[in-house]
Amino acid sequence: MANLAAIYARVSTNEQTTENQVTELEALAAQRGLTITRSYEDKGYSGKTDKRPEFQAMMQDALTGRFNVLLCWHIDRLGRSLVDVVNTVQSIQAANVELILQQQSIDTTTPVGKAMLSMCAVFAELELSMMRERQAIGIQRARKLGKYRGRRVAIPQSSKMLMVKYVQDGNSYRKTAGHFNVSVGTVQRAVANHR
Repeated sequence: MANLAAIYARVSTNEQTTENQVTELEALAAQRGLTITRSYEDKGYSGKTDKRPEFQAMMQDALTGRFNVLLCWHIDRLGRSLVDVVNTVQSIQAANVELILQQQSIDTTTPVGKAMLSMCAVFAELELSMMRERQAIGIQRARKLGKYRGRRVAIPQSSKMLMVKYVQDGNSYRKTAGHFNVSVGTVQRAVANHR
């Protein structure tokens, strides 16, 4: 069992492919004498969320001991925020699964590899923050040029007012949410904004 490995690959859009990541990781596994049990590939999912089907399957299999080494092409494939990456790594290491990041040459079987992983996670979060900043600047410029109108309002104000009235009539947030087919949080925000 000591040489069972899994590959995790992710791309943010459906137009991209995980093929390059998987090919490089297969070569790395062969070089290290690892047997790949499965390749988990999320296509069209952001690293900002862990609600990725293949990521969830990979985490479940790690926790149940289906492999003991996880190969990943780059740290930002696991997640973008420091907290998310650290939580992921801690979860898989608690299940006795080690992590090898190909691009950073990080291997968590060593103390130096563990320290380097923490540093890489910080830089992944910095990159995401910088991307958000650039996006905000682009939106601001587009607004000045009259080309940006913002996101379309998902729930019209009139519907929100009906939700507020429904709650004021003595119905619970949960019942109101069910009646209007929205989340409880949406009802709570509608009520809070009405006050």
